[in-house]
Amino acid sequence: MERYKYKHKKVFKTKRKKFLLKNKTFWLFVFLLFLLGSGGFFAFHYKILEIKEIVILGNQKIKTEDIKPVLEKETIHKILFIKTRNVFLADLEKINKDLLKTFPLIANIKTEKTLLGVLKAQIIERVPIGILCDSQSCFYFDSQGIVFEKAEGNNNFIDPSANLRVNSEQQVKIILELADYRITLTNKEITEENAEGILELGKKLKDNFNIGLSEIVLSSNQKQLRVKTSEGWTIFFEPENALLEQISNLNILLADKTISKDRKNLDYIDMRYGSKIFYKKKQ
Repeated sequence: MERYKYKHKKVFKTKRKKFLLKNKTFWLFVFLLFLLGSGGFFAFHYKILEIKEIVILGNQKIKTEDIKPVLEKETIHKILFIKTRNVFLADLEKINKDLLKTFPLIANIKTEKTLLGVLKAQIIERVPIGILCDSQSCFYFDSQGIVFEKAEGNNNFIDPSANLRVNSEQQVKIILELADYRITLTNKEITEENAEGILELGKKLKDNFNIGLSEIVLSSNQKQLRVKTSEGWTIFFEPENALLEQISNLNILLADKTISKDRKNLDYIDMRYGSKIFYKKKQ
């Protein structure tokens, strides 16, 4: 019986422990770590991948030397106490937001980066179509109704020598009929429909009848538009009720020979009642 037990007794062999330095898996891990570290260092510091040039296009009124520092600031990043201008780290979305916030005159911006280390910024500036005034200050506004720059001095019309890309005859001054209201830069202070309608009105009166606009007053709720012409008479509009259609009806009325002959004796024309048009002559 003892002999049988001995034959079937399991014999356990003790394995010899391998030293860590002789372990192939360990050295493979170290080698891969070295490659990753070297690759990272190469990517962040090799000159080809650094931003070496900033190109700014499209700006007219905003100086390039004012825009460039904002771009340069956004291209510098820190990686473990090391400063780098790596092209891959340039956050184009953040750059665009910062530029739009810093320069209200910018309507749109497109930035792109290349592997050759060039950062390009294509800028589209806002084009002023008129001046919007509160009780204290006046500001330029664009076709979207956004105010973006303070207008200095007594500006009935935008200075045509200011290198602007619009016809100065189409630019108008609008007064907000609000005693305590203050216009805020970059705000949409006038609706796009009203901005478009006022431009169309100025164009039609000038082109068709040689009538200029001397003053435009917009009510606080933007539901009434009072326009004083260069001939001294006034037109009333209701902007919320198809302003372009009202302007078209006014064009038909002024083309009537009976009205056109005695136009300078007009006191006002009221376009606020749809197809019904009321006018009054001076006493």
